[in-house]
Amino acid sequence: MKITTIIISTLLFAFAPGQVITATAPQTPNNGPSVEHDAPIPQLAFATQELKAALKESGREDLRVRLIVKPDASSPEGFEIKTSGPQLEVIGAEASGAMYGGIEVAEYLKLGLPIANVKRKPFVGKRGIKFNIPLDARSPSSDDSGAAANENIANMWDFEGFWKPYLDDLARYNVLSLWTCHPYPHMVKTLGYEQADPDTIAYLRAAVKEMVLNYPSITAIAVAAGENDHKHLKGDDSTEAYIFKTSGLGVMDAKADPIWDPDRQIRFIFRNHSTEIEDVQAQFADKDDGPVEVSIKYCVGRLYSSRRPLEWEKRAIKDGWGEAGDKAWLHIRNDDVFIHRWGSPDYVRYFIREMPHDQSPGFMMGSDGYVWGRMFNSTVPELQEQLEQLGIDKHWYNFRLWGELAYHNELGDDYWIACLKHRFSLSDGAAKLLHDTWQTVSEVVPQLNRSVYEGVDAAFASEGCITGLATATGFLTIPHYYYGEEPPVYRRQAMRLSKNPPAGEVQCVSVPDWRKAYLEGKLERGTA
Repeated sequence: MKITTIIISTLLFAFAPGQVITATAPQTPNNGPSVEHDAPIPQLAFATQELKAALKESGREDLRVRLIVKPDASSPEGFEIKTSGPQLEVIGAEASGAMYGGIEVAEYLKLGLPIANVKRKPFVGKRGIKFNIPLDARSPSSDDSGAAANENIANMWDFEGFWKPYLDDLARYNVLSLWTCHPYPHMVKTLGYEQADPDTIAYLRAAVKEMVLNYPSITAIAVAAGENDHKHLKGDDSTEAYIFKTSGLGVMDAKADPIWDPDRQIRFIFRNHSTEIEDVQAQFADKDDGPVEVSIKYCVGRLYSSRRPLEWEKRAIKDGWGEAGDKAWLHIRNDDVFIHRWGSPDYVRYFIREMPHDQSPGFMMGSDGYVWGRMFNSTVPELQEQLEQLGIDKHWYNFRLWGELAYHNELGDDYWIACLKHRFSLSDGAAKLLHDTWQTVSEVVPQLNRSVYEGVDAAFASEGCITGLATATGFLTIPHYYYGEEPPVYRRQAMRLSKNPPAGEVQCVSVPDWRKAYLEGKLERGTA
């Protein structure tokens, strides 16, 4: 099975060097609050909307905010905040930077935090979401094994009711990756292939061309060789050659079309799963004129396991992807938490800080077996309509942690306490208690994963306690999982952390090994 990832960036506009975009909006008749911006620019319009709501909510009648875009290629998405009495300027290095600065001012107003003169730029350049998009039964996402995919098909075609609020909530991210097996029949009309077509390569090549021509926001196509790939096939018969003949040549055909924008670039991202670097290079290095990058499972399927997973060394450095100089997108997959409301600022802050930033443009975060669309998990029918809200809203704290800490990694506990205080109308003491408690209980999931670690897909989900795909035996009891009282296939070893474990984590051993070591007096200090 081939998996096609279409990455759509939310960076909508670029400006010529030296162009300064300032306010054209009229001033209010008095000296009350106002926000100046250039209305035709969507990013500034969005930030203005957030600022106006925050000014009204906070009662800051004295403030006047001005949004400015002053291009600076050395600081993409960066911004500067300048305050002078009731006057406040947000100067973005590009439109998105001005938007991020405006959002920060709006948030600080709502949270009652002081607004200072600051300069910021993103800690992680590409902050992305992995979204399995189920278009219908004929065009499933990369993994539709969960009921959420079926329930969300209608939402995938609802721009105003689903995508607009969803994308608004994703403002702190700048990449949306849509994962599907075969989207083309529903997204474009491919002339000459209206009926079933035996010439699959020709059809896919034409479909890719039409896709990238019709959707100018597409900035990348990511592909995988597939789990059933015949690795012994090399050269012109290899899976990598098939991918080039379809997706690679399809993009090159689009570039040759008269309507193609010569300033537009499409990058290819290869998942390193079931492929080898020399095969990718043999097919793409001298044939495609765009960048070719790689996507690597940074933590396999266990985002919530360790703040410093060891898979980078196993999957990137060991297999030679890092040595090739290719930028490696970090695929950080959450197959751990779908229902529980998880939230540990300390975990997220440290996890992002430890990423291999010099070798990676950023990350894509998401799940398999689950669609982060609307939620349909109530067992009470009369309550279901009330609960059918966006998953990103229901898990607002989790998504906000990853999006904001990836941009501004130094956001401390005081900020997150203020967020909880504002969200739930709490006192200072109650907000701190909620923050500390939420962080403590959220550490249960990674601790459980480290104690009985199995990284791949559904091999162990803390919410489901199920076995792996190879055994498919369903629910595991505590005697099964922890004590190994059944056949060895049920047993899991503890995760081995790096030589110097990240702060807040200790080496784990399995329960039987712990018991044996304890009885023999050999238990290491600092071992859980």
